[in-house]
Parts: sequence; structure tokens; C-alpha cells
Amino acid sequence: MATKSKRQKAILRRNLFLAAVSVVLIAAIGLTVFIITSIMGGDDKNNNSDNQSGSQNQSVNNETEQSQEQTSSEPTPQKVMLGDFEGDATYERMLLVNVKNPLPEDHNYNENLMVFPSEYKWFSQDEVYRKLDKDMWPYLKAMMDACRAEIGEKEIGIISAWRDYSTQKILFDAQIEKWKNQGYSQSDAEKAAASRVAIPGTSEHHTGLAVDFNTTDQSFENTKAFKWLKENAEDYGFIMRYAKDKMDITGGIIYEPWHWRFVGINAAKEINAMGYCLEEYLQEKN
Repeated sequence: MATKSKRQKAILRRNLFLAAVSVVLIAAIGLTVFIITSIMGGDDKNNNSDNQSGSQNQSVNNETEQSQEQTSSEPTPQKVMLGDFEGDATYERMLLVNVKNPLPEDHNYNENLMVFPSEYKWFSQDEVYRKLDKDMWPYLKAMMDACRAEIGEKEIGIISAWRDYSTQKILFDAQIEKWKNQGYSQSDAEKAAASRVAIPGTSEHHTGLAVDFNTTDQSFENTKAFKWLKENAEDYGFIMRYAKDKMDITGGIIYEPWHWRFVGINAAKEINAMGYCLEEYLQEKN
């Protein structure tokens, strides 16, 4: 009985030992699996985080690029039929030339010019004034054709368009002499001349984008041509440049109902709707 009891005890101890070893092995395996899972999970989280961050950065970059493209891209052309000419209502020419924004004497005054057909000038006007901006001409031609068709071919014509620096100087000096002959001093004559003929370098005629119709006399406002222009010129991109109440803004230029400037169709309509001159409009648009 004693021997059997010892044997049973030995078996019991062995079984306990095997059980303990099994527990330890299971625990070790569990711990190993836990560690591996934690490491892999951490990597996945990092990867997911990196992917999300990358996606967010890419989205921001795409939005920035789209914004830059929208800012720098040209406006979508807005087609408009002007007689036989298909114009673009979004096309603008906003070059500002005045006393505060003069062009230098060595400016390329012959750039982008053409000679317009003689039938559009005012009777036998001097040939020196038959040049203007070639990109503006189709709009001007369409406007004059429409005007002539409605009020008569002999009711409107161009007396002056593009002028270079030297031509403007001749006109300006002649005005000075005119006022001096009326008893004005040199300085007073220059001031009086500058209100009627732009100082060389400051005239819109240097741009090729401005034209004078019929006569340089304020009586032009009483003509059929002026009435038609007031009602329709904006549809072709033109504005009357020098209004009665804008002298202090335009640089002291007197009221010139004969002087019309191309800016673009949409711009002309907006300028007139606001009651602005070109200086005010450009300041508003910054």
C-alpha cells in the first residue's frame, strides 16, 4: 500500500508539472501573438494615418491648383454678333493714359496699328489721322455701319484716331500759341491748352483706341450721331471718355462729346451703369 501511494504521488507530480509547462507555453504563445498583433496594428494605423494625411494634402493641393487656374485663366468668350462681325463681349482694352499715367516719348506708338478705309473718315480729313488699333477696328466699323444705316451715311465720320508723340506735340504747341495770341501768359496758355489738347504722352489717341467724330466742338452733342452714340455705343464697347462732371478726375480735360474710347462691351455697359469715368472704374476694380 505504501509503494502504491508513492507511485500515485509521482504520477500526480508529473501531471502537475506537465500542466504547469502547458500553461507557461500557452501564456508565452499568447503574449507573442499579442505583441505581433500590436506591432502590425500600429503599422496599419500609421499607414492609414499617412494615407489619410496624404489624401488630405493632395486634396488641398488640388483645390489650390484649381483656384490658381481659375484666377489666372482668361474669361470664357461671350460671342455677340455685331452686323457681320462676331465679337467677344468679354474682350477688354483697359490701358489708362492720362496726366498721371503718361506714355514715354520713346514708346512704340506704331504698335498694332492699321489704316482704316477712307470711306469712314469725315470728308477730306487729313490722311495722317487714318490709323488706329487693328483689334479695335472691327468693333468700331460695326458701330459706324449700324449708325450710318440708321441715321444716314453722311452723318458720322472719323476726324482723328491714332496720334504719335510728335503729332500730339504739334497740336499742343499750336494751342499754346492760340491762347498766347489772346493775351495769356506762357504758363496760363499752357494750362488752357492742356484742358483742350492733351499734353504729349498723355493723350488717349496714342493708344489707337480712341476716335474723334465729326468735329471738336461741343455742338456735336446736338447731332444725330451723338444721340445715337449715347444710346448704342456701349453695345460695341465704346464710352464717351470725357464727361461734363468728371474734369477733376480725368485730369482737367473739358467735356468732349466727340471723343469716344473703346474699352470692351461688358466693361462699357458696366461703366455707364455705374455712372463712372474710366479712372473711377479702374480704381473700383483695383
